[in-house]
Amino acid sequence: METTYAASDDCWPYFNCATCDGEASDTDNTGIMFHGGYGSTRYDTSSLVWIVRGEDVFPHGYICDDCIDRAVSDGKLEKFHTSLGDDETGLNLSAAAYRELFAYGARKAYHTFWSQREDSPYYEERNPAALEEAIKDMRYRLSGDMVVSCSVSMKRIPIGWEAVDIGYAHAVSAITFGCSEADPGFEKAAETWGSARKALDAEMDRCWHSTEEMFEAMMKEADIEPDNGKA
Repeated sequence: METTYAASDDCWPYFNCATCDGEASDTDNTGIMFHGGYGSTRYDTSSLVWIVRGEDVFPHGYICDDCIDRAVSDGKLEKFHTSLGDDETGLNLSAAAYRELFAYGARKAYHTFWSQREDSPYYEERNPAALEEAIKDMRYRLSGDMVVSCSVSMKRIPIGWEAVDIGYAHAVSAITFGCSEADPGFEKAAETWGSARKALDAEMDRCWHSTEEMFEAMMKEADIEPDNGKA
């Protein structure tokens, strides 16, 4: 991929957008999700997931902010995590985003497991260091082990990444019980879980608003006129 340099900064390379050939920052499309990087004015430290497949997905490579904006506006890309700006816990994910994140985690676990099995067609020549990393990654995904990965801010896992970890745990469970081939690609499980998780979001929102309304009613009922200092 051709790399150019901004006239205002001789140290930082800018890339040609894989979609429009314009100037793109370090925002990389992996085919499943985007990871916004340095130089992006709207997506720095943000992660987005494709909720469409096939020809609607941009080619792999660096993508400019304007092209990402269009994909988001068209309902093809959805932001599921950000470390700067908006609080990621407030992102309202769709069932499709939950589905894709769950499926991504499940496929990652499936590949991690079978790539280390000598009887597997996906077997990669075992490297002790790679095997150790695979074990540590699986341990972290299943337990949230802070020894493996600890955020200085100590915030809870954002819901987007939580969906990835739940998909990962699903695949490990399916492999453990010998039924991972019953749902190739974990498509059915991802669809079912995504719909259920979105329904849970709606129910939690309903309960929250109901509780908020009840609290406001109680406060209004308990409200009395001030006595202006009179006994």
